[in-house]
Amino acid sequence: MTTVMLRRVVCRFLRPGGWAPFTREEPGRGASLVAVNNYASLSKKTQEFPSQLDDLSSTMLKKDYKDLEIMNMTNDVVRKLLSLEMASHKEKLKLKTSQLVEKVQRSPSDVGSTEVQIAILTAKIRNYQEHLQVHRKDKTNKRYMLMAIDRRKKLLKYLRRTRYEVFENVCTQLGIQYTFPPEYYRKVTQRWAAKKALCIRVFQEVQKLRAAERQKQKAAVKEKAQSINKEVNEEKNSLEEEISEISPSSMMKSPTYKYKEQDDTGTYQQKTNSGLKSGRTLRIYSGQVLEKSTSVISSGKLMP
Repeated sequence: MTTVMLRRVVCRFLRPGGWAPFTREEPGRGASLVAVNNYASLSKKTQEFPSQLDDLSSTMLKKDYKDLEIMNMTNDVVRKLLSLEMASHKEKLKLKTSQLVEKVQRSPSDVGSTEVQIAILTAKIRNYQEHLQVHRKDKTNKRYMLMAIDRRKKLLKYLRRTRYEVFENVCTQLGIQYTFPPEYYRKVTQRWAAKKALCIRVFQEVQKLRAAERQKQKAAVKEKAQSINKEVNEEKNSLEEEISEISPSSMMKSPTYKYKEQDDTGTYQQKTNSGLKSGRTLRIYSGQVLEKSTSVISSGKLMP
């Protein structure tokens, strides 16, 4: 809108008769129209974003040639061809990744530890971020970046759980700020919030119903236990009454027998047997049992 208004103002100064210069070109007016269009059009400046490759010097050699001794004997032209000044973005990223790996690797031969994987993923993630700042609609690389972030998150979580000191060192060396993941990843909408509130309310109601059911079950169990205890107590009392009817003295008292015994003169004398304990047998060989005071017994001789 601003561009159109500016064009109209400039055209009004050059030709008050109207907007014909923008519709048709007349002889001798072509150069002025080009000047007006160039003046009125706003030039879009590309915004520059900071890159992780900015700290790499242009005089540094590529990764495959920096450790070769023969490079010290080559001339400047060869060194310039093999330096980062003539390198592609892929080669620069490769060198940057090796620098990050050297900061956290356990030994020079370490190429697959958890720390090394985190360093490689960090270089990839930062490269994707720089790319998406320029190309915001690149959905494919955005998906790759999110996958790399999830993978690095799992590795950091594992490293934090197993070796916390190494985890802190990796975060410091690579410049990673570890934050705990949010409770919900999805975008909160009004429909989702209403559904979540309904689910919470239903869950609370179900918990109340279950609590009431548990109380009923506990009351039923308690009532049943009381009835059982009552029956047991009644049976116990009845048994105690039956036992109390049988006196302990009668159980321990030995039976008393009256019998006649013939003496040396041939006459019978009535005697009473007493002092015998329960469980012993009264043995009479020559006497005759007359009666038993505690129980009925048939008359006759008691045999061993």
